[in-house]
Amino acid sequence: MKESYYAGCYWVARQEPIEACAQRLAGFLQQVSPLEPTWSRWHQAAASFKKARQLQVQLDTPTLAKLLGRKAHRFGDRSSFWLWAGENEEETTGFHGSCGSSSTRVASVCVLNSLTSGRVAERVLTAPVLTGVVRAMALAWEPEVGLATSQEHRNLTVTDEFPEPGTFVGWVMYFAHFRGTVPPLP
Repeated sequence: MKESYYAGCYWVARQEPIEACAQRLAGFLQQVSPLEPTWSRWHQAAASFKKARQLQVQLDTPTLAKLLGRKAHRFGDRSSFWLWAGENEEETTGFHGSCGSSSTRVASVCVLNSLTSGRVAERVLTAPVLTGVVRAMALAWEPEVGLATSQEHRNLTVTDEFPEPGTFVGWVMYFAHFRGTVPPLP
């Protein structure tokens, strides 16, 4: 079994209109674009790779607002999205999330699922790129917590099947300023 990697950020109870979520999404995608060449073109999900390749998404706020506003992407007061980038089926990066919700029980999220092997994975699975992804998430989404890690590392550090974000650690961590000062680390 190949180890899988991801970067994610999480926050609760921040109701925002679709346009604000679209602006955050556009900002994030524009910030990660220089980190990996394949991340400059994002596509919607579809029934097949061939069909999805025809559904490229423009990375501007009005286009993303239309995408987030579709009935299939709305769940109560939150908007969800599923995007991917890549040149072939074997080397794709998935990206999904939800935002705009006032819920204190269901976290809003932004998760970038990375590759497990291949040329793109070799470029992405580095400290500078993963740090850049978490930094882009923090700047665009203003989350409570963010991290980059492997699924295996996460599974080794948590005992709950669905742990609360911010209660487990990763290789790269981000905590919002309002959570307090990070203590000195060895």
